[in-house]
Amino acid sequence: MKDRHPESMNEWIQLAGSYIWGQRLATYQSKVSGKLEVWMVNGKLVLNSAHANQSYDSLHHVFAHVFEEIQLANQPVRNALLLGLGVGSVPAIIEEELIMNCRITAIEKDPLMIELGKKYFDLKRFKHLQIILDDALHYVESCKKQFELIIIDLFVDNHVPEPFTNKKFLSDLNRLLTKEGFVLLNMIVQTPEQLEQFKRVNQFFNDQDGVTKILEPIATNKVLYWQKY
Repeated sequence: MKDRHPESMNEWIQLAGSYIWGQRLATYQSKVSGKLEVWMVNGKLVLNSAHANQSYDSLHHVFAHVFEEIQLANQPVRNALLLGLGVGSVPAIIEEELIMNCRITAIEKDPLMIELGKKYFDLKRFKHLQIILDDALHYVESCKKQFELIIIDLFVDNHVPEPFTNKKFLSDLNRLLTKEGFVLLNMIVQTPEQLEQFKRVNQFFNDQDGVTKILEPIATNKVLYWQKY
């Protein structure tokens, strides 16, 4: 996201304070995501839920690190599916940091996320982004397209809902991948329950024809990489 220059004394104060303790600019209540807060941290806007970052802070660092580790910029990806848009961290990295000419179909269930993305984070600036308001389960089940890359970042606060880790959903993901396409699935793993959930997902992909890696970009997150043979 492009830096925003302060236009008033109050905005200059907010900017300075963001480097010291952060500045909460607005709070919203979502029927899908619960509490959402827009903050300015270190001079940049970020979006947080009650217990997790949703875009442009730690989540941004997770995907920037992972994309660098797998050398995404050198991969032949023309069409990507993003399940869980937030307010645009992944498109920002792909289009503006990696300068990739890649079409991104983003599925977002929460209309407030999209509204906040447009209001505060300039979602409209992405030239190759198509946003679809839909539940990821429904979209993946009904989709007839295929993608070279599928990115899964499906959180309600800091929890991945159970349906997104079951065999039916994961099998449908497999169907949507091209040959040699790959999946990146991000999960927070801080509790025994979250660890068991991640192990089940990992086991599913280990049983498929492909190669699996576990990436750990930050202490709280594991990202499963699976490339289809």
